This record gives sequence, C-alpha cells and structure tokens, in this order.
Amino acid sequence: MQPPSLSRYLLLLAIALLAGCAATSPSEYATQTAEQQLAAAGLREADLGAASLMRAWYRSTPEAPSVWHIYVEGDGRAWRGAGQPSSNPTPRQPVAMRLALEDPHSHVAYLARPCQFLQPLPDGCHFSLWTTQRYGPDVEAQMLAALNAIAGGKAYA
Repeated sequence: MQPPSLSRYLLLLAIALLAGCAATSPSEYATQTAEQQLAAAGLREADLGAASLMRAWYRSTPEAPSVWHIYVEGDGRAWRGAGQPSSNPTPRQPVAMRLALEDPHSHVAYLARPCQFLQPLPDGCHFSLWTTQRYGPDVEAQMLAALNAIAGGKAYA
C-alpha cells in the first residue's frame, strides 16, 4: 500500500479549515466581534434581566452625569429579501455601535434593537419585533427598561 501524497494531505487540511469556518454563522461572528470591541472600549453590558430580548452596553464614571450620549442601533438585517424577514436581525455593519465606540464622553450607552446580538435567538424573538412592530409598544417598553437599567432608574417615558 502506497502512503498518501502531500497533495492529498493538503486537500484534507483545506477541507477541515473550511468546515471550521462554516461552523460560525455571520450573526454569531458579528456578535462575537461586537462583544470584543465594546469590551475593549470600556463599555460593559447592562444587566437587563433574563426575560429581556435586548442587549445594551454602557460606560459611565462615578460623577453624576449631566447628559448621557445614547446610541440606538438601526434595524440591522431585518429583511433578507423583498417581503421576507431575516431569521436574525443582528447587523453586519453596526453603525450606532461604531459611533458609541468613538464617543469619548463620560456617560455613553449603546442599545441594540430587540433580538440583535442574541445567539441563539430566544423563543420570544419573533420576526415582527424587527419588522412590522419594530417601533411598537413592546419594543418601546423594552427600550425604556434598558435605559432605566443603565441610568439607575432615572430614565423616564
């Protein structure tokens, strides 16, 4: 029996590497990247409770803020095509996050829209939250709760 050739080993290595790359979805990769960038910029995740369908990060200093700079992410990947909602709204290019990362202010908050940066999506993440109901009362209530968590209960409707 003849040993496998070097080209066969290289082919098997290439297949293994490609399989490893395919294991991470674009949404998972975007989530991991965002988490790393936010942490590196000194923004920590707000505790919004296990039932929340949102994620938020903030940076604050001990002195009482006169003003918060708040960045709310856009719709992200709400649609995958004409009239077809995406299976995950996590943005590939989170514009509001980039603005928050560059803001040197002492009190900065970044709010992802509902179901963005959640891997895997919880049961309550229905596509209506990032399509037809993205500014509905449920989303509004979750955003207000996130702001209250960040501001220590001092955000008002």
